Amino acid sequence: MAVSRRMLSNIAYQAIKERIATMPSGSYLSARQFALDLDISYTPVREAFLRLQKEGVLRQVPNVGFFIQTVDLTDLFQMFQVRECVELFALEKVFSKLGESHITRMRSICAEEEKTRQAGDSYRYAELDSAFHRVPLEVLGNQPLLGLYDNTRARYQIISGRLLPLIDEEIQQEHLRLVTAVEQQDLVQAKDLLLHHIQEMKQRLINHYVHDHLE
Repeated sequence: MAVSRRMLSNIAYQAIKERIATMPSGSYLSARQFALDLDISYTPVREAFLRLQKEGVLRQVPNVGFFIQTVDLTDLFQMFQVRECVELFALEKVFSKLGESHITRMRSICAEEEKTRQAGDSYRYAELDSAFHRVPLEVLGNQPLLGLYDNTRARYQIISGRLLPLIDEEIQQEHLRLVTAVEQQDLVQAKDLLLHHIQEMKQRLINHYVHDHLE
């Protein structure tokens, strides 16, 4: 059975995101070279590049090509502002609807995160982290908010290569403590834990960014 162009575009999209996670921001990417590397035609690869451009992950320079977007301190602050607003809002709105199936899923993701952390797979860890925090948003079902969150997380992939070295046992425990608060139906505690977790990751990334740019 022939593989559809849409499916090929999705394959290329995932492959490009994984490659971006290992490259510095601002790097040049060739759609034609990616098509050769993946052994698929140029058109679905270009569609994947344009999709990532729309998400703010890539920028296109006319007559030159595509580059990974740069991420500066302002970008970091804005990404985490979106996370605070969207995630805390969703958690509060659907808290009473988070049942055993959601708790089981979040615990399962936590277990996979730990395996991935131990394996040193930055890209996969970023995907799992997004899936963990996305659960309340999925329950809420607000598509515009989901779109905003997903686009923010797509830009997060630009810095995912820098993310894993900042993840330690304490960060993993914060996820588990959040799940416990949900299980105990303690909204105040859950919101406090979520806010602290987001702010802690923001500060770690900012400190890492400043350190890199002072060297």
